[in-house]
Amino acid sequence: MTLLRKLRGGLSLSDLCRARGLNLGALSQVERRKAAPSKRIRRELARFYREDEARLFDDEGLARLA
Repeated sequence: MTLLRKLRGGLSLSDLCRARGLNLGALSQVERRKAAPSKRIRRELARFYREDEARLFDDEGLARLA
C-alpha cells in the first residue's frame, strides 16, 4: 500500500479527483506506482494532504510505500 492510499483513508479516489480537478485514471496509476505523477498532480496531492512532496514521492517520482 502506498502512503497516498493510506492517507486517503475512507475518501474515494473519484471524490478526491473531483475535489482537486484531477484525472481518475492518472491518479489511480500514481497510487498503484504504475506511473510517476506530473508536477501538477504532485503539487495538488501535497496541498490536499498538507504534506511535503518529498514525503509522498520517492527519488524516482513514484508514490512512497506506507
